[in-house]
Amino acid sequence: MNPLLDWTWRVTVLTAGALVVVAGIALLALPGPGWATIFVGLMILASEFAWARNWLDWTKNKARAAAVRATAPEVRRRNQVVSAVAALLTVVAIAWYLARYGFPGPVGTALEEVWQR
Repeated sequence: MNPLLDWTWRVTVLTAGALVVVAGIALLALPGPGWATIFVGLMILASEFAWARNWLDWTKNKARAAAVRATAPEVRRRNQVVSAVAALLTVVAIAWYLARYGFPGPVGTALEEVWQR
């Protein structure tokens, strides 16, 4: 293979992978799939670089371990209880707000008119 073509290809893969990883890091703070984008960038880099392949293998192992921990029955039950309590508190907070201040905006005005008929 032509050494110049090989070098150009590796620089292109490095640039594309690094840009995708940087975009993923930005998406951690912005709305979007930050971690998924970072993993895609690592996959791009891993196609040419052994160090990126090692990072990708390490992150895959950590993700698998986290999935196993998250699906453990005791953790799943705890998460269900926490989610149910959070949902209940959200419903109570919304009911309190509506009882105290009414429905906001033009929708509230329209609802009041319908209610008074």
